[in-house]
Amino acid sequence: MHMETLLRDRVEKDIDGLDTFELGTKERSAAVEDVVKMADRLIELKKCETSEVQTEKQMREEWIKQIVKYAFDFGLKAAEIALLIWWVTVSFRFEEHGTISSQTGKKGSDRISRLFGR
Repeated sequence: MHMETLLRDRVEKDIDGLDTFELGTKERSAAVEDVVKMADRLIELKKCETSEVQTEKQMREEWIKQIVKYAFDFGLKAAEIALLIWWVTVSFRFEEHGTISSQTGKKGSDRISRLFGR
């Protein structure tokens, strides 16, 4: 920003100084070319600053999108685990033959696993 201010002040001074030269002289033409070059540099400097700001905004937006995606994925996996744990605890039955879970519990666990893509 400091460079932009200095360059803008210099361009304004040079434009004001163009009145001291006579129209059509080589000195005035050279001075006009110098002013145009400095004005072009000022424009390029503004473009660079604008593109830097846009790049920073894009990087921040991408970062936020990744955080949200990871949080969603984590929540989905946590919900899957919680649901499986709940199902197993609900379906715990000791039968006469000493098996831990009934056939209904196994089928429900399989259904939940397929639901979440396993």
